[in-house]
Amino acid sequence: MPRAKQGSRKSLGGGAVVIQAAKHEVLHFQDHAGQSYLVRPTFPQATKAVPKLGIQLYLLGSRTETAVQEMAKRFLGCEAIHGWRGMHWPRVDAYSSFDTIKNYIEHHRREKAFRKSAIKEMKRSEVTGLSEEDAAAKLRTKIRGREPLPHFVPNWCPLEAIWNEIEFKHRYRSWIIVIPEDHLSWEDVTEKGLLSVRFDLDGTPAMNTFGWDGQYNGSCELPGDNVT
Repeated sequence: MPRAKQGSRKSLGGGAVVIQAAKHEVLHFQDHAGQSYLVRPTFPQATKAVPKLGIQLYLLGSRTETAVQEMAKRFLGCEAIHGWRGMHWPRVDAYSSFDTIKNYIEHHRREKAFRKSAIKEMKRSEVTGLSEEDAAAKLRTKIRGREPLPHFVPNWCPLEAIWNEIEFKHRYRSWIIVIPEDHLSWEDVTEKGLLSVRFDLDGTPAMNTFGWDGQYNGSCELPGDNVT
């Protein structure tokens, strides 16, 4: 039986890796450690850029490829993600085989740095030998938002300009979804839930102080005080 022809991979301006082949439900890339991870777009389509909005899904424990694919598919189809589709069409990057959340947090940090470094290296190689003016023009007109790997959301915090004291709990730069080891099916997830893990707080103690500028009309005397 002849081998199926494998499509080539290239990148287009504006964002993203593109796969040229028959319709794909899942794609595979390598992380910073050379391990394969699964990328599933919302819709399986040929020659379509991988969506820039990616959600990182971590499955604790050892899982089969089929199990990871099914979990990623069901995750994207759940009601919580479905509500995003009016404005965004996200993808999910799914990882497995780690046994602790701590290991996944460290993996996430390294992967974020790895993909950021890959972008810098791609841009550097694209402008090597060019004058400063020509390099700037090429980056602006040809490279634009192109990336060598699926885009990684660098920061989930709201912009500082629109932040207020009440939203301090949302000042986490990193966010992942973790499915516990004993959740072997999506039915297990819907019954028992999953874990939303936020870390790398972007803030200071001063940001966690709520200021109130008002008048207090009641008595300021503490119980037991005898002020004369």
